[in-house]
Amino acid sequence: MNTELGIADILGDSVEDKVKSKEQIRLDIFSKLAELGIENCPDEIIDRLLLIGEHSGFNIDSEMVCEAFGNVLSVFETKKLVGTHLTSEQKGEGLLAAFLHDIGKSGPSLASLECRLSVIKLFSVKIEKPDIDKYKYVDDALKEFFPNDYDKTVVDLLEAGVTPDMTMRDFWNKHSWWTHDILLKYPNVISSRADLIASSHHISDGESPCGVSEDEVPQESKVIGALEHYVDFLEERILMLIDKYQAALTREGGSTHESAISYLKGIFKKYEKGSVTDSIIETIDELGKTDSLFPKTKSKYHKNTV
Repeated sequence: MNTELGIADILGDSVEDKVKSKEQIRLDIFSKLAELGIENCPDEIIDRLLLIGEHSGFNIDSEMVCEAFGNVLSVFETKKLVGTHLTSEQKGEGLLAAFLHDIGKSGPSLASLECRLSVIKLFSVKIEKPDIDKYKYVDDALKEFFPNDYDKTVVDLLEAGVTPDMTMRDFWNKHSWWTHDILLKYPNVISSRADLIASSHHISDGESPCGVSEDEVPQESKVIGALEHYVDFLEERILMLIDKYQAALTREGGSTHESAISYLKGIFKKYEKGSVTDSIIETIDELGKTDSLFPKTKSKYHKNTV
């Protein structure tokens, strides 16, 4: 059991350190969005990303996932595994989706600042096996990790529709729906396709805010001309698999590459006859063995416990 802290917490407790870290997080956000072609990002998106960066390590997770997404997609294109050429727009939407996929961990669309902070705080508690049953409910986690702020946090979370008797699994599953609702508000900046890819990253767990199917796309879909659907599916699945791999590698007890790949193969065994999923896992394995999956961002990952 641990609570994952943000950069400000790691650098130190002084006001000067926290101001510096907040400004660095802001600069990183603007730099990444500009790299992804977003120059005039809505204030809410910036504010939520900044809040996540200040109070958790999820911002670095998203940078890692985004980098890995691009590298996996590049291998697919180089080896002509895609089956069709992705346009620059499609690739850009996929990368943006990878960067924004966890913005829902800042709470629902209309959440107040206090609600957002409490949601991020609860998401930052990492419950690892065998403690999952011990801390099955939101109430269990709040009493264990935030006893001094229990009453206030309960009130804040109620605004998000999160009650003490809700299971932690149900709470965790909410963030893909909240990601969808947040991104849906800004269609002039975040395309519906980027929203779909971002909010479908837990589709294997049955969470599908956009109502898409989790089934493997049949090869016939490429033959009959449903190429756009195939590309959508490909990018959704790349994000889903990288998200699971990155979580296993960096947060689930510090797994090795080999154990993270074994974990992927195990939880996605239901797709064992799916060539797309197999090819993505093989590519993640290939890049992971040579530290080529997220070579730029992995060194930024920080983890601390309290």
